[in-house]
Amino acid sequence: MEHRAFLFDTEKYHAEIEQMILDAGSRGDAAALEQYIDAHLRQLKSPYTADPLEDGWRDELESGDVQELADFVLTLCYDPEADLGLGEDWETLCGAMEELDLSGGTEYYFIGEEIRAGNFVLDPSGMGMGIIEPDNIELIYDELDGAAPDLEANDDELLSELYRSLMEIYETARVHSKGLLMTF
Repeated sequence: MEHRAFLFDTEKYHAEIEQMILDAGSRGDAAALEQYIDAHLRQLKSPYTADPLEDGWRDELESGDVQELADFVLTLCYDPEADLGLGEDWETLCGAMEELDLSGGTEYYFIGEEIRAGNFVLDPSGMGMGIIEPDNIELIYDELDGAAPDLEANDDELLSELYRSLMEIYETARVHSKGLLMTF
């Protein structure tokens, strides 16, 4: 399972598409998402190829369900080509971080908070997806920075490198004043 992380415009997400996605998911009706994609075609990209969407975008669909269409709509708020994630080694770091004194559950630092409304949970990949709001980025970065000496004390080069990479994800979001979209 590959960890992926993207700078995410949470302000645009909350203002323009959040409620539409949650309503569509709660109702199990993808029509509004499909209409939105058609109306905003030039602003969206394929979550599969990162190419700008064109008139034949439906040819890329595998299921055409709410989850998949929401995945396309979400590209309004992030660039699918700009993956900052940790790749397949994230689980190694996650396990090591269990030993650190961190305020959140360890998984939160890798996946964020799930997007949900009632029984609907947005998870296009089926392996987990969440966002971290910009207000939390600074707090998380500072917490990770404070815990770094504890992790680095074990003299494991791979863990240290992965930890620095995780901190870089948060540092990049902090510098750009953006949230994060994380998925697997």
